[in-house]
Amino acid sequence: MAPQPPLLDHSPVGASSATVPWSDTSTLHDLARMHAISADAVSQLAMPSDWTARWTTAWRFGRTLVGCTVRNLGEVDVLSSVPVRRFTWRTDQWHRPGLGYLVSTDRHHGFESFEEELLLLAADFSGSLVEALTQPFRLRFQSVNGSVEHIP
Repeated sequence: MAPQPPLLDHSPVGASSATVPWSDTSTLHDLARMHAISADAVSQLAMPSDWTARWTTAWRFGRTLVGCTVRNLGEVDVLSSVPVRRFTWRTDQWHRPGLGYLVSTDRHHGFESFEEELLLLAADFSGSLVEALTQPFRLRFQSVNGSVEHIP
């Protein structure tokens, strides 16, 4: 009988045991795969020379919603903000939201998918996480198909 492969392979794709970093030297890029934005997706954005003045964000501070252009994001006190949108969950939904405790921040943080949960775990494990902001702002921007709104 042939030996069975392990049920889960925790090594990075294509990595040999010699290239897997030790946990005390791991960075977020060692622990999570970052996806590049395709050229096709970028080509769908309407980005005139003054796009940073046209694209806007909305942040929530307590019950107050405050708007800001992308150009002026450096002036926003992001650590004082609260989520711009609340998390909700119910038994019949398709995505998998929840709350995860992070040692780095000593708080629970919301996630809306298994992938977001794993990214929070990897960021916490990396040892370099200072803060995690859940649903931090609403971004309004222009695409070739018109105005788009997104909450990261």
